[in-house]
Amino acid sequence: MSLFLDNIIFSLQKSGGISAYWAEICRRLMDDQYFMCSFFEHKSALQNIFRQQLKISQDKFIKKRIYPVNIERYRTLQNDIEGVFHSSYYRTINSTKKMKQVVTVHDFIYEKFVSGIKKKVHIWQKLKAIAHSDVILCVSENTKKDLCEIYPQYKNKDIRVVYNGVSEEYCPLVNKDISKTPYILWVGSRAKYKNFDFAVKWISLLNDFELWIVGAELLPEEKKMLIQLLPNRFTFIGSVNNDRLNKLYNNASCFVYPSSYEGFGIPVIEAMRAGCPVITLNTSSLPEVCGSAGLMAKNLDTGIFTELLNYAINYRQQISSSGIIQADKFSWNKCYKETTSVYKALFR
Repeated sequence: MSLFLDNIIFSLQKSGGISAYWAEICRRLMDDQYFMCSFFEHKSALQNIFRQQLKISQDKFIKKRIYPVNIERYRTLQNDIEGVFHSSYYRTINSTKKMKQVVTVHDFIYEKFVSGIKKKVHIWQKLKAIAHSDVILCVSENTKKDLCEIYPQYKNKDIRVVYNGVSEEYCPLVNKDISKTPYILWVGSRAKYKNFDFAVKWISLLNDFELWIVGAELLPEEKKMLIQLLPNRFTFIGSVNNDRLNKLYNNASCFVYPSSYEGFGIPVIEAMRAGCPVITLNTSSLPEVCGSAGLMAKNLDTGIFTELLNYAINYRQQISSSGIIQADKFSWNKCYKETTSVYKALFR
């Protein structure tokens, strides 16, 4: 069957959860002879660390005029071959033939935490994609609930929950690199709703711990805060591959994720699969993903987070075992199987 895949997310992120999701789907599709895959892709896609690991032959790309990425990301695509279209980030397609469309809804961060023109443009594009879709995939039950509550006009469309997965590269290591000073690990975005400033202030109260940071370059105000509150007690690592990140999870005292909202929360399940205790907030999709294996605070309270950290240190083996069992409920193979079953049903 003919399947058309839009790689635009690789041009919008250098890394990130949506990029990881899309790369895992694409990697498996290219090994699946049932599908004849064609790709729409902007030339800037190769800046993405997940796209760099994909080997897509040039004959698989649909040659179209390419606009600057800030225009391209909002453009409606054109194709006149019958098949199924799935965009990695809310683009739609026009076709004179019968083209079925699938959209994956990851979260409602823009609706909840962004304002101004960025919010308006994002919502315009998202609703356009949802309206044109034959099937809507949500990455968690909480995301599905948000969709039905925020945009009730679409609650009767075909909405299915297909959970994200976790790479099998994350696993407990027998030989660990013991850091001279115990560290608490931060992974991913530091947008305001992620509450990075809270994590820094909390760790500043813990004299025996450092903060190690994986993610995009530090902003000037973040550097200033870290130097003021954690002088000589923070390490910025930057972006890393799965192997390096697995080692960081394994050797951390805990992984802290005090996010106020998540559509899924891939780093949580990565840490659990690596055997690293997870301390997070009891909100949005996080209870759904963590199950009973996460150490969950009811609010952003430094005292509560310190109690959870002490519990994580004293009962690490028990918490690690529970986390590994919970992580086994999620896999990219399962995500792929459920996603492609949607493609096949639509094509039939």
